[in-house]
Amino acid sequence: MGQSIILEAVKLKLPLLINRISDHKLYAQAVDNTLQKPIKDILIYPILDTSDELVAVIQAIIIEGNFYQFIKDDLENLRGFTNFFLNTHSRFKYLSNDKNFSQVDIEKIVSVRLNEISQSKKRLEEQISQKDQYFAQIVHELRTPLNAILGFTELIQTDNMESEKIDYINSILSSGNSMLELINDILDNAKAQSGAIVAEREVFSLIDELESLVLLFASRMDKKNICFNTYIDPQLPKLIKSDKKKIKQILSNLVGNSIKFTPHGGAINLDVIYNENAHSIDFSVKDTGIGIAKEKQEAIFEAFTQEDHTTAEEFGGTGLGLNISKQFTAALGTQLCLESQKGEGARFYFNLTCQSKDEIDPHLKAYDFEKLNTQKVALLFSPNYAQALELLEQYFKRANFTNFQRYDTYHDISKNIDCIICSIDNVNSLNIIEIELNKVKVVVYRKEMLRELDFKSDAITLFTLPIRFKKLYATLLDIGDNPNAHYAQKVEKLVAIVDDNAISAKYLKVVLEKYGAKVLLGRDGSDAIELYKNHNLDMMFLDEYMQHMNGSEALMEMHKLSLHEGAKALPQIIGISGMSTPDELHKMRTSGFGEIMGKPFSPDTIAKFYFEK
Repeated sequence: MGQSIILEAVKLKLPLLINRISDHKLYAQAVDNTLQKPIKDILIYPILDTSDELVAVIQAIIIEGNFYQFIKDDLENLRGFTNFFLNTHSRFKYLSNDKNFSQVDIEKIVSVRLNEISQSKKRLEEQISQKDQYFAQIVHELRTPLNAILGFTELIQTDNMESEKIDYINSILSSGNSMLELINDILDNAKAQSGAIVAEREVFSLIDELESLVLLFASRMDKKNICFNTYIDPQLPKLIKSDKKKIKQILSNLVGNSIKFTPHGGAINLDVIYNENAHSIDFSVKDTGIGIAKEKQEAIFEAFTQEDHTTAEEFGGTGLGLNISKQFTAALGTQLCLESQKGEGARFYFNLTCQSKDEIDPHLKAYDFEKLNTQKVALLFSPNYAQALELLEQYFKRANFTNFQRYDTYHDISKNIDCIICSIDNVNSLNIIEIELNKVKVVVYRKEMLRELDFKSDAITLFTLPIRFKKLYATLLDIGDNPNAHYAQKVEKLVAIVDDNAISAKYLKVVLEKYGAKVLLGRDGSDAIELYKNHNLDMMFLDEYMQHMNGSEALMEMHKLSLHEGAKALPQIIGISGMSTPDELHKMRTSGFGEIMGKPFSPDTIAKFYFEK
């Protein structure tokens, strides 16, 4: 009959626990996988009677894509079940041979036993639920210190530092963000296996989110000298209604993978194009990396799977990103597709179709194209920046901007110019005195983040590639595009921070004080209530998970107090969540939290809550 895992267990009369069975020499699909399921792990438990004779065989499996795997405790759990099974089996065998018991009596006993099994199943499900909650709590505990590490590092990064120290800080940020990606991937995978992934709809600016994403990844590509070309369609609607977090996570996973698998000096293209006729948005991430063999392209979308073991050894990663992205695109009602050949890079793409004006209002644009055409622009790029020049012209043409012209030298540029856009290697050819006298704006593009100009001039704005059209548009029209520009104008507010994690509270306090806040601290839900009662607070940041009284309990108590006659109104209250699972967020919203800030949070995130109310 040949070999198989089941036959080996029966032969040895011993339980067998094997994870990753596809690699096991005994695995025989015809015998071990009669259900034809994509099995990842298997547990075989032969049940023997008191005479050491085989009565039954229990087979438990874990399907591909699940985070969990079998452990020794599972064998112990089955050992308890086998005792119950043998007891029931021997009793039924006895009853079936006993003429004093009718069929009705046996059916009653069977019913009782089935009820006992049902109760056992319910207890097991409760244990699994408790494990899931424990897992989510671990994620929360990991995110809390990581939030402080990333936050304080980001604050240090803003100070004047030597380039070598900046490199050290960037390494800390990169490692911290990698750890955060790993935590998020594991959590997202756990959500997927529990069926918790659903699309949430909110109105947001896709252009704003994409531009911040571009900025995030540009620094990582700079270290590998990767050419990052981005094209975010200027004709995209100003606002769309969709799942912001999932779209960003999908693109983050795809771009992150491309960075990982693209060699030094390679290229990555991020294209987001709006189709006016179909009211749809096409997303594409293309790289010049190692590529994926045709026969491996389906498998890489499975959880914990990479092209082969050498890929994991050389490039690292969990193998979760593409699986999560695939499930996220499915939740959005679309499909993640792949085009690739081994050694020739890869292109991942998906389409987001918007069925009604609730999702997209095509007439509401992010840019004023008529106003843009009031500017006269000269382009002065060296051959080293030919690709950037081509992309810039593509942006202008798509924006219906025609009032621009290429020039080979500064002396060829006509005198009635509003702005010169040039590459950094052409900047020394400019007559800065003449430019400043004529109040001409100069936008200089560089490839290297740390490359500085040889001189200073108020007329010059220095940008690092890739081109971010929104930032360029704001510069051309003298619109303040920097979301932190008004943060420099400090706003005085009385703010309470209630969090039992001292480091997390300290980080939040430091950031808020930079924005002009006077900060009061509390460590428990009861502290939150006292701070509300004794101070005229403008805001309160209230952590959900605290030792004695949690945030939801404190908020409900404060809400009751605010309803009393003559009581003060509640301040703006922002809940802090380290889990950010759908159940957690729903629970917090049900408790009364209108605004929730998930960990980890950056100074920009904090500022949005502080200034935009």
